[in-house]
Amino acid sequence: MTGTRPRPRVSFIIPTLNAQALLDGCLQSIRRQHYPQELVEVLVMDGGSTDRTTTIAEAYGARVVPNPHRLAEPGVALGQQVAAGELFVVMAADNELPSERWLSLMTACFEDSNVGGAYTHVMNSPMDPRFCRYVNLMHADPFNWFVYGAAVDPRRFRDVFPVRRRDGYEIYQFRGYDRPLIALAQAFVIRAGLSRPGDSVNDDILPIWNLIDASYELAYVPEAGVYHHTLRSFPHFVRKFRTSIRRNLDVDNAGSLARRALLSAAQRRRQYLWFLYSFSVLFPFIDALRGWRRDRDPAWLYHPLACGSLSIVMLSQLLRARIQHLWDGAIEKGHARA
Repeated sequence: MTGTRPRPRVSFIIPTLNAQALLDGCLQSIRRQHYPQELVEVLVMDGGSTDRTTTIAEAYGARVVPNPHRLAEPGVALGQQVAAGELFVVMAADNELPSERWLSLMTACFEDSNVGGAYTHVMNSPMDPRFCRYVNLMHADPFNWFVYGAAVDPRRFRDVFPVRRRDGYEIYQFRGYDRPLIALAQAFVIRAGLSRPGDSVNDDILPIWNLIDASYELAYVPEAGVYHHTLRSFPHFVRKFRTSIRRNLDVDNAGSLARRALLSAAQRRRQYLWFLYSFSVLFPFIDALRGWRRDRDPAWLYHPLACGSLSIVMLSQLLRARIQHLWDGAIEKGHARA
């Protein structure tokens, strides 16, 4: 950022719930930024942790704000209401900033008044286990990777979107093309004052699509990157996505359901083809070999196993939700007769 313009005040918004295992690294990476710390506010939106999460947050000078909703996305929306910064950085507790220049790199593009948000790509750190590396290489879970294709990973956006390059960042043209999968949770930076509509409170992707639809430019900063310690193992992957799928089926106005109507025709078709793809084994194996060849990382070989396992979890949760719906309906009829 140039020396003639004052640096913006930045608020980090981090939703937490029993995050003691990873929060220390997240906050440490924020506090070691080469950026005036008096201009850095850290809000930990805590959903009622019973471990050392709040103690760790306070040790790093963070402000702990109770999140009565417990869930991450409503916690972020609450954080946006109380944050004092000119720019908000939304992070998960399992994120770390890999460079001490990260904040300077990500805020520089906001000198352009047309930029409403900035994002970067997920990186693997030396501490990440192999299955975590696999998911980070895809930049998403296997289902969304299949549905969105190159539009899931900022490093491949140039394959599907027109681009304008600026000094230190890139602006991609998203309107009129497939929807990109960019998440607030992965260290997305957004201008204060850009409202978060009520239909996006339970989602961390719809707010970004709202920015695109409102004609704001989004800046991709390739030099920044962000670590994402998302998974510990394959069993952790299964448990995590079982919980996520169940929540999306049970929560009113779940973001993934609201997004379906906004997908392109090609993306919707790929949703319907997912189960054929995932259970075929052959096609996931071919894609695993392609990924291994491109990234030179054998973690891609988890792909067939991850695809099939995720489909089994999805089908089991869909069946559970259907049975629950029928059971609730039978109870309501019984009460009505009584």
